[in-house]
Amino acid sequence: MLEALRELSKLTRKEILGVAVKSEIEAEKLYSKLSEMVEEVVLKERLKWLKGEEEKHRKTLENLFYKAFPGEKISVQMVSIVPGVKDVEERVRKESSASELMKLAIEVERASEKFYIYFAEKSEDEKVKLLFEYLGEMERSHYYIVKSEYKIVFEHPEYIEMVHVGP
Repeated sequence: MLEALRELSKLTRKEILGVAVKSEIEAEKLYSKLSEMVEEVVLKERLKWLKGEEEKHRKTLENLFYKAFPGEKISVQMVSIVPGVKDVEERVRKESSASELMKLAIEVERASEKFYIYFAEKSEDEKVKLLFEYLGEMERSHYYIVKSEYKIVFEHPEYIEMVHVGP
């Protein structure tokens, strides 16, 4: 992961924001597909919530981009922030297993956290630094949520009723 971040650190500020926006778009699509695939009600709602969180992150990053680069377009044709995964969107389209997509979501959230924290530390702009620290912490919380849900739903489904109390 550190090597991938070093490669990304060669990008311009504009390109880094493009990568960040792309990662949020990928996460939105991932959670959207997952929420359509799963039947378990509480997990379905949690995935919809995560999709909404990623959408908020994307909009925040887009606002930052447009303030920093007025009149310019965001390029989301950048590399993925997930090491070894060239295109998260492509995997989302091809994967047919909710279990495999949940594993991908765990990987995406961990990589997103590291991406934001790394670039927060590198940022000379205090606003960008604070935003990236915040996003890194949010992605860390998403990582633990997805990891916990995966463990209950796919590794220990016998405990779903005990953990998922809902409609």
